Amino acid sequence: MKLSMWILKNWLSKYDIIANVTNGDMLIEGARLFSIESQMSYYPYLIYVGSADGFIGSMGNQVICVCGPDWIRIKDTDKEQIFNDILQAFDYYNKWEEIITSYNRQDITAQILLNFSQGIFLNPVFVIDSYSNLVAMSEQYDEGQVNDEWDYLKKNGIMSLDTLGKIKKIPHLIDIFDNSEKPVIYYNEVFKCKTLTSTISFNNEKKGVLVILEKDSFLQEHTIQLTQIFLSAISKLMIMQLDIPEFNPGVNMFNRILKGIEVADAKKTQLLKPIGWELHSNFIIYKIKNRSHDLVSTRALANRIPSIMNSGISFEYDQDIFYIVNCSLCNVSKLEEDLSALLMKSDFICGASFQFSNLDDVSVYYKQAELALNLGKQEAGTISHCIDYIWDHVSVTYAPTFFDLHLCHPAVKKLLDYDNEHGTKFLETLHYYLRNERRLTQTAKMMYLHRNTLFYRIERITEIMDTDMEDPDEREHILLSLMILRLAENTQEKVQSQKETENTEEENNA
Repeated sequence: MKLSMWILKNWLSKYDIIANVTNGDMLIEGARLFSIESQMSYYPYLIYVGSADGFIGSMGNQVICVCGPDWIRIKDTDKEQIFNDILQAFDYYNKWEEIITSYNRQDITAQILLNFSQGIFLNPVFVIDSYSNLVAMSEQYDEGQVNDEWDYLKKNGIMSLDTLGKIKKIPHLIDIFDNSEKPVIYYNEVFKCKTLTSTISFNNEKKGVLVILEKDSFLQEHTIQLTQIFLSAISKLMIMQLDIPEFNPGVNMFNRILKGIEVADAKKTQLLKPIGWELHSNFIIYKIKNRSHDLVSTRALANRIPSIMNSGISFEYDQDIFYIVNCSLCNVSKLEEDLSALLMKSDFICGASFQFSNLDDVSVYYKQAELALNLGKQEAGTISHCIDYIWDHVSVTYAPTFFDLHLCHPAVKKLLDYDNEHGTKFLETLHYYLRNERRLTQTAKMMYLHRNTLFYRIERITEIMDTDMEDPDEREHILLSLMILRLAENTQEKVQSQKETENTEEENNA
């Protein structure tokens, strides 16, 4: 293993030293003793050890170690002892490198690699995979010796969502956790200490993250260089041992269906049986999106949703999360209530599909969830349902050429005129009333009204409209008319917004 002047400076720090290291590359292959009187050639890949006197002026009998422009001056007279110390450094680091790179890959674990490297780093170290599961960590630090995040990781074997949430709120931290291809030393506001972090990648695919916390030894340039050696070994190991976690047998199946690959019913039945799912149950698909767009917390949440919610299958898909639940095995309302709380805490949003029973249509219903996600509210914790945005979708796609206000029921036009004249919201009340099958209590609850207040409004609406609300055809026409009005209003707003945008662009170009 080639050493550097940074590494040797740290190795010789037990002496009283003064150093000038400007290059510090890992190119030193060996050491030689030298004297000013001797005639010898100097090679850039060797470190030369000798008396400082005469080399850089009157230094008495101090020792100097030189490699190219870099030097370390030691307030000691025994150059042979220092020379032997440097040779020991080569022995020590060569043995370490040999140990971490020469094990049978089927027998070694990341924890074994880290155990052999603890004398190198002398600080708390942990490695997590791309889903924030613990792969290895320094074993000598007990609870309370590092910090709360360390204790949680040690106890649970996974980085907490709270910690990930704190990291994602600090842009430079999430950038480091996502993109630091080389070790970076910085102050970590979450861990509250100086920290070294590097991603572990292969072919531009992130496999994990290595983190060293400064506690017992300073994190310096030599730490970065030694970390790169360790990363080279552990990345090869993780590439061989860490695949995408298959949380249950259905993950690969749904991945294949989403990609348009046919899966036979017999195979579906076989894959779903271990998790207790029947092939022709009712299902809902949720598409979950990270508002911060960081891969770290997306993968972590995708990994944990089934265990947290105690239901369903989830996995990362196209940088978002695919989550499917079997409606017959859970209370959907309660699940969505809990899911919303989890998403709010983690800064995610969600779209939900209609219920369906044919798993061959998974990609269709995933698009429904995507539609709801895109058209729904973008506030953290929101679960937008496709059923609530179908008409919004239709308005965007068809409204400019299809919808005609003349198709509206005359009674609805009459109510619209009344609202415009008196500033009432009877059309909105009528919409909720009909959507709730004319159930007063449920409508009042949805509109946050007293039941008696709603009763009065419905009576007044009936008087104004003067139509037979008991006739199902009339009700159907009225409800369709309300949807047409909503679509027309949305379309008008979009047209107006487009005009304003175009006017602004013209003004900017003028």
